[in-house]
Amino acid sequence: MRYALLGAVIVGGVLLAPANAWAQKGSCPKDATLASRFIWPAGAISPGKTVVGRHSCGRTMQCTGGVSAREGGGRSCRWL
Repeated sequence: MRYALLGAVIVGGVLLAPANAWAQKGSCPKDATLASRFIWPAGAISPGKTVVGRHSCGRTMQCTGGVSAREGGGRSCRWL
């Protein structure tokens, strides 16, 4: 009886794990540039430098630093 219960718990965990990963990706912000602020604060990416990082939601993004945002040319980011 214990082994049957343990087997059911293991199978349930294996079946639910992919659904949980998909739900996490679905909760990522739509705007990669705004989401990048959680990884790299303002001024952390030098102008012209390209960086790649992973957001806490699990998706990977790529950002290129620009001139000061006050001058209208801040970083540009996209989800990979």
